[in-house]
Amino acid sequence: MAIDIICGYAIDVQRKDVKRLRLRVDQECNIRLTAPLRASDKEIEMFVDSNREWIEKSLIRFKDSAGNANQWYGDGGRIRVLGETYPVVENTGSRMMCQIVDDTVLLTTPEGCPYDKKEKFMREWYRGILDSIVPDMLSELEMTTGLHCSGYRTRYMKTKWGTCNCGTKQIWLSVRLAEKPVDCIEYVVLHELIHTAVPNHGPKFKAMMDRFMPDWKERKRILNFGSNQE
Repeated sequence: MAIDIICGYAIDVQRKDVKRLRLRVDQECNIRLTAPLRASDKEIEMFVDSNREWIEKSLIRFKDSAGNANQWYGDGGRIRVLGETYPVVENTGSRMMCQIVDDTVLLTTPEGCPYDKKEKFMREWYRGILDSIVPDMLSELEMTTGLHCSGYRTRYMKTKWGTCNCGTKQIWLSVRLAEKPVDCIEYVVLHELIHTAVPNHGPKFKAMMDRFMPDWKERKRILNFGSNQE
């Protein structure tokens, strides 16, 4: 590892047999630069200088997200899937794809893909993961509790993990639950299912949670660790 001070930044510079210069900023705010073997110091300096705005934005994003639930959907980032944390390796391709291979999230995006488009794509990817788990989980909980909802839907929610319309008995789940362990997802599904019969969090609600999921408080603690959601 060779740490150089370039344009005021401490950068880990790695020279490899590649065709172009490439910058990365990881969640620990480390800046890494991969350069062709024949790239001159001046070329590297000019490249870093031309990317100052991107570097600053990346550093701010990671500093602001330290200790909370935010993730970085891009090369060098780390994301959570069903309670496990995976490094992200981003490749260039003709269409967007995401898969977990050998404990790594492989994200394929078109050249120059903007971050907001990656974020939107990853939300849909998470939705697919949640939809592969919830139907069977919900059916089992309905059999166990004797309660029934009219159905569930998913959407991106910043401040809640789930909601229930007590009138229609429709359950909504945040797609971000796909980041969390399966036990935590099950807790939220049961929580909202009980709301189809009990609209508040009073003694009756807590008694039903205790009955059907004795460790629900611990699951809730794990779910909300480092998060401002409820």
